[in-house]
Amino acid sequence: MATIIAGFGFPHTPQLSSSPDHWRDHALRDQQNRTLLGLDGEIHTYDELLQQVGKRFENANTEEAWWQAYERAQRDVGAIAEEYSNVSERADIVVVIGGDLHELFLNLGTPALALYLGDTLLDFPLPAEELERTPSGIKAAMWARHSEEIRAYPADPSLSQFLLEELSHDNFDVMQFSVQPTGRPLGHSFSFVPLRLGGRSSIRMVPLFINTYFPPNQPSPSRCLDLGRSLRKAIEAWPESAKVIIIASGGLSHFVINEDLDLRLLTALRDHDLESLGRISLDELRGGSGEILSWIVAGAALENLSMEIVDYVPSYRSAAGTGVGMGFAHWV
Repeated sequence: MATIIAGFGFPHTPQLSSSPDHWRDHALRDQQNRTLLGLDGEIHTYDELLQQVGKRFENANTEEAWWQAYERAQRDVGAIAEEYSNVSERADIVVVIGGDLHELFLNLGTPALALYLGDTLLDFPLPAEELERTPSGIKAAMWARHSEEIRAYPADPSLSQFLLEELSHDNFDVMQFSVQPTGRPLGHSFSFVPLRLGGRSSIRMVPLFINTYFPPNQPSPSRCLDLGRSLRKAIEAWPESAKVIIIASGGLSHFVINEDLDLRLLTALRDHDLESLGRISLDELRGGSGEILSWIVAGAALENLSMEIVDYVPSYRSAAGTGVGMGFAHWV
């Protein structure tokens, strides 16, 4: 029978993989975003947020503060990468839970849940015309999003098929596909793992796609809690002798940082207070903060292990409080 031996949670934001020299470009996109989820739970423009917060984030929005947050986050992702590399040496499969931001699926549709049943996952550079349209800050982080040449990662169709069957029996409607859409590389929620964390090259990856971003068919937090528990049950029922790592890729709150939400999540995961996570409103997870759903699924799947909060770094990049709440965690 398969055994879950460890878990990890971390952000994959371009802000983590681009130096503060590029953070102004990230902030510029915030200023153009008219659907920012404010701390009051309402949608605002950047200027509206700026009027609300006044000088609250003045000290966080300096070059010195940016570099402090960046360097701290680099130490954190380095620590996660070291531990992941060590654990991957004795693991057979990594199940990565994350969203697809119209990367792999593009115009094919946005499934609430999906599993890939093919033998190999391909990553490669974005098409030239798409790269040309990419903002400079994201280009600076491209090394952690897509490989510079075609790179094939081994998948595990046997486990994917088994998970599909078991989750379907538990009344989860999961899209299945076995061929990557032509010309589309693996999404950055998943490619980030080998590109930024490394690990054993032969470890097999099973991506579990969750719609973290696009309404209205995002799964609710309570649904994600049930999904994580069903995922654990299915993995442990798989009749292969395999050691499995589970990863939550993404988050935490963004594009407006909500420290209260992030700390509620991390504390609940650490303290095994999972039922409180099911009571989070989906309204709190609009926009990029929806990637917290991946953490809820992973936390439920890993609830039999102990979770360590490696760090939490609220990385502000504008006077309006935009940025990314970067959470780093390890389950053992």
